[in-house]
Amino acid sequence: MGDSQLTVPALSALDRAIAKVAETECACLSADSTSEERAKLVECALESLDGLASRKRPAYNGWEALLYLTWYQPRQVHLAYSVLRRRFHDYYGPLRVVDLGCGAGAVQVALAILAAQAPFVGEISVRGIDRSRAMRRLGKKLWTAFLAEAMDSGLDRLSAVINAMNRSCSASDYPTWVASSDRRDEESVGGLSWLTAVHAVYEDNWVEFEELYYDVHDRVNPCYELVTSRTKGDLVRALVSQPRGGRLASDRAVPCWHGVVAKTTEWRRALADALGSPDGLTSRYLRNEVGWNKKPIGGDVVRERSRSQAR
Repeated sequence: MGDSQLTVPALSALDRAIAKVAETECACLSADSTSEERAKLVECALESLDGLASRKRPAYNGWEALLYLTWYQPRQVHLAYSVLRRRFHDYYGPLRVVDLGCGAGAVQVALAILAAQAPFVGEISVRGIDRSRAMRRLGKKLWTAFLAEAMDSGLDRLSAVINAMNRSCSASDYPTWVASSDRRDEESVGGLSWLTAVHAVYEDNWVEFEELYYDVHDRVNPCYELVTSRTKGDLVRALVSQPRGGRLASDRAVPCWHGVVAKTTEWRRALADALGSPDGLTSRYLRNEVGWNKKPIGGDVVRERSRSQAR
């Protein structure tokens, strides 16, 4: 499925949505702190996120979640889109996706853009599972803001898709998901089931995540699995290589989007100015351009498994 004329305005709407969520979230986080305290909190959050390169998992609370949203989210949506578009056909009815380590909903946003480009798509539900309440909350805010920006931009097809998905998409922690009546109702309905985990595997959560992944796998019985990582290819391959049947594939994502995420970049630079243009790590990260393909997604590890499943 080739990109349609929707892509550029949809990405512009997403960029504006991220920047607007960032603006309101920043105001909330800054409300009870002095400028000096705020600068220190931002510095600590950026130091924590910098640890991602060495396989360390941030807590994704407060400023960490916000700064992740405004730096990594565009790239993660791009990664999910570029891989899932190879699997996405003209009709699914229904398609149920469980997204482990969903963060701020990159898979959900990518699926909305893909569905809006297709001639016709059946019902799509995304159930995100993430331990970080802050990330889940930002994801909900971003989803709402994305709809508002799509409507304001006259993107009728995208707006309709997001509205339709609203009825059957949510994010929660794992115990809540297990107890969810929505989950039980969905499992009794026919259709396709997918299980995704985009950049959710870390060395320090490996044992816990492996157990979680296969528990969810047994409950969902997916016909398609997608697990990705930037630096933890050994863990990704170990997770998806375990005997479960189906066809395994290791591939690279092919970039679809390029360029600067302009409004989000503008917001981060404004934050740097508000902090007094600090030096070092804070200045380097906040003043750099945010890109759809920053650290090209073609270098990420992508592992898939697929098998036939009755609709």
